[in-house]
Amino acid sequence: IKYNEASSQFWNAVHNTLSGDGTAADNLADLEATLTKLKDRGW
Repeated sequence: IKYNEASSQFWNAVHNTLSGDGTAADNLADLEATLTKLKDRGW
């Protein structure tokens, strides 16, 4: 995983939460799943 990719995913999760698009818990769960997939690809 590249830093930029992980940072972008984190930014999106925070932005979605602050914009009212989902709850913090839901967005962080999605972020965790995404980062886990990225890690499995050879982080």
